[in-house]
Amino acid sequence: MNDPHAKFEEIFRRAPPTFVMMGGRVVDYDTEEGRATVTWEAKPEFGNPWGVVQGGILAAMLDDTAAIAGVVKTGGKVVFPTLEFKTSFLKPAKIGKLIAEGRVVKMGYSVAFLEAEIFDDEGDVVARMSVTAKLRTLNRAADD
Repeated sequence: MNDPHAKFEEIFRRAPPTFVMMGGRVVDYDTEEGRATVTWEAKPEFGNPWGVVQGGILAAMLDDTAAIAGVVKTGGKVVFPTLEFKTSFLKPAKIGKLIAEGRVVKMGYSVAFLEAEIFDDEGDVVARMSVTAKLRTLNRAADD
């Protein structure tokens, strides 16, 4: 596969079931910068009793978006199991389309620092996350 976009399209087609369930779709990425843009479909069943997206769902979307930024930075050769994350919820997220931006902040030999923000349809940040993740080559990801 000489076309790098074709390689990533194949990786994105094999997305985990939770990514698919949450309506995730990678719409843009930058392999040099280690950045990814993902759209999400916040379905009505993701709502809490107040009719906004439950925070745990937003955290899952942010965690996936941050990891995808790492995957594209490493050419799809590494996965990023989360060691810890911190999420700040800034504004209630309405049911519907959300857009998330993920980026690699710093990548070492065995640990990466990633960030992600998720925006509503007005362009406002509704939540942001910082992630510490372990780097695992794809063929070793199931070892732990």
